[in-house]
Amino acid sequence: MNYVQLKWHHTYPDEFIEIYAELDAEGWEIRRVEIFRDGKMTFASEVQSSENCWLAETPWPDDMAEINQDPQFEARLINQAQFEQVWLAAVTQGLAIYITLKRDLATQLESLAWQQGLPLEKLIDGWLHERLAKEQVLT
Repeated sequence: MNYVQLKWHHTYPDEFIEIYAELDAEGWEIRRVEIFRDGKMTFASEVQSSENCWLAETPWPDDMAEINQDPQFEARLINQAQFEQVWLAAVTQGLAIYITLKRDLATQLESLAWQQGLPLEKLIDGWLHERLAKEQVLT
């Protein structure tokens, strides 16, 4: 395995500025973390991902010097411990966001059910039925 840190020097406000990647022997990404200016981290692996993060569609070059020929990129090999630290931070951040969103959604649904005088389960069943009908799953 190889582990890479790539810094991308640019001014695009909505693009990541750094990538950490775990690569197999052929240079294909196994896991990837993208870091944004505001500290947000997204991640992807062969079995999971967050937001709009995916594994690269082409393998990385064998030599980081090839990437570093372009002045907007700065690539270097790192060790497994460095990668694992960033991976854990990204996955933990994603989990914290998921838990917060789930809690907020549950609170909103409970409030809506109470306003409509329905048990929460009936509200959810009604929404699911309406949605399935719209998608033409139910005829």
